[in-house]
Amino acid sequence: MEAAMGLMRRIHPRKSDTALSALLTLLPHHSSDLLSQVDQPLQVLCDDENGKEFIVCEYNRDADSYR
Repeated sequence: MEAAMGLMRRIHPRKSDTALSALLTLLPHHSSDLLSQVDQPLQVLCDDENGKEFIVCEYNRDADSYR
């Protein structure tokens, strides 16, 4: 677990999603610890109907929709 956290501290933020998913595959028994300790960058998507951008996160989520 310490090695995984050290890797996540040193990796470039653009590659953090890929590295985190790889670590979750390699260490499935530590998945809750990894997900709670690793900060992930926010994702921004665009609403095609209105042409507005929105942040994809749990605070913006309503059932299956992020609007």
